[in-house]
Amino acid sequence: SLAVPAFVSAALLQDWGVQNVVIKLGAEGCYVKPAGAKGVSVPAFHTAVADTTGAGDSFVAGFLAGVLRRWDLRECAGFACAVAALNIQCVGATGGMPTFERAIQFKNGRKL
Repeated sequence: SLAVPAFVSAALLQDWGVQNVVIKLGAEGCYVKPAGAKGVSVPAFHTAVADTTGAGDSFVAGFLAGVLRRWDLRECAGFACAVAALNIQCVGATGGMPTFERAIQFKNGRKL
């Protein structure tokens, strides 16, 4: 099958009125396109994978935690990738969900 590049999908969504676009890319991380700004790819954390159940939900939880703290969208995406990477190291949808402090510590081990 032919995959549509994330930047094309983001542009289409913004043409339809969506302001900020975040597209999960699985093991590749995500693509973030804020309204009126250039889009950026944020890489995933490479880690051992026990179970990907809940990876998307944990990503969204991490992203929204950043939004609620008024972080820029790239920082939100990096935190979201960290939360998801920690969660997939354990079996089950929530078995590996980290505390906020643990996720910050993990994320800060890598510069974006």
